[in-house]
Amino acid sequence: MGEKRIVPSYGGANRARDFPILANAYLDGTLKRDEYVTSRITLDRLNEGMQRLAVGADVRAVIEF
Repeated sequence: MGEKRIVPSYGGANRARDFPILANAYLDGTLKRDEYVTSRITLDRLNEGMQRLAVGADVRAVIEF
């Protein structure tokens, strides 16, 4: 078997150009990211969080370490 590399596409974003722009927009308050997070879960509640996503109880969950 050969080696398989999985490379994230980031939705076609240019990481070097776009990520600093997005980070600065979030930090200065023009990118309203927090309003799109419907719940925050810890790793020990991961299965519960996945179930909530599956049934539509949550739209976006953030996993907190």
